[in-house]
Amino acid sequence: MSTEPTPPTESGMSSTPPIESGVASTPVMSSAATDVNQLASRVAALETRLPANSWLFGNNFLKRAFAMWGHVFVAGLIIGVVVWIVAFACTLLFGFSVAGLMNR
Repeated sequence: MSTEPTPPTESGMSSTPPIESGVASTPVMSSAATDVNQLASRVAALETRLPANSWLFGNNFLKRAFAMWGHVFVAGLIIGVVVWIVAFACTLLFGFSVAGLMNR
């Protein structure tokens, strides 16, 4: 028997019946499906256990936007302070080394 597909008929459909895909019957896919179901149940349990009283989870768009802006602002502030401290330390080190060279 030939494994080549049959050419389409005038209606554009092949004369052979479509091949049933056994995607869900493979062991890998069935374990993946059970993993997804377990993860979905864990997420549902977390959603019921953790209160959504944060502005990040509110229904109002402006509250969510300002909450996100606040988080980004604070993160940028922390990173900026660290970068400023490192730059200031490098400037002091360079300044003292240049001052030491000038006194010779």
